Amino acid sequence: MSDENDDRSPLFQRPRRHAGTALRKRIPGLALLPNARGGFIADVELDAVAESLAPRLIAYALARTGCRGTAEDIAQEALTALVVRDYELNGKRSAGKTKVNVRRLQEFFGGWRAVNVTATAVGTYIEKRLKAGFSNGSVNRELSTLRRAFRLAVKAKLLSADHVPTIDLLKEAPPRAGFFEAEQFEAVLRHLRPEVVPIARFANETGWRLREIITLEWRQVDLNVGTVRLDPGTTKNRDGRLAYLSPALLECLQAQHVATRDLEREKGVVVPWVFQPRSGSM
Repeated sequence: MSDENDDRSPLFQRPRRHAGTALRKRIPGLALLPNARGGFIADVELDAVAESLAPRLIAYALARTGCRGTAEDIAQEALTALVVRDYELNGKRSAGKTKVNVRRLQEFFGGWRAVNVTATAVGTYIEKRLKAGFSNGSVNRELSTLRRAFRLAVKAKLLSADHVPTIDLLKEAPPRAGFFEAEQFEAVLRHLRPEVVPIARFANETGWRLREIITLEWRQVDLNVGTVRLDPGTTKNRDGRLAYLSPALLECLQAQHVATRDLEREKGVVVPWVFQPRSGSM
């Protein structure tokens, strides 16, 4: 009902044999079209409803307008749209990865009614993904998105718990174990480009994520005290973080600071970043 670039999420998919009917009723954020059973098919614009209560307000809007759409009308695309919207509204940093999971789910379940997504169908999906070469972990991330979609639909009273299929996750390999010895790490550094070496040293000592490191600004670094901080809201768990630098890493950042000032004088611009790209790329 909605194309890929449309902001609207089709909570109730129009039966294909009844296409092209003009709108009969409309409320803010909700378009209702008549269906073959005398009820209405709803097309909801989630942007038009309040943020954190979006799923419940959708169900409330449907009830207030007398919509008689049933669980059998709900398209699977509507459920995954609820997941994406939930992640975006709550500012979760994994929203981008969730969208990727949704696209992969749609490659298989696109056009399905939500009530037709059974445990057997999920099993077929898993087999297809594994045969395509995807790891158990990757498939589990997609299954978790599907699980979340059904939970949100039940919470919004769009589906009952009886419509939720059993979705068992696959067993994953244990996390990789082992660490670089100091000599091994220094050997790796000798094969890296010069501008990557400080990043590798910082990551090796702090264990911070790459995104947290390469977006680090000098305002977050105190070279006098020897600390580096991450602001609240910038980390995966949204908490702030403070790291105390070893003498070796402090010396590395001091050299990086001198290099930054030289680059600013050369380019005639202010460089806020601790770690810069290759020279000539700014």
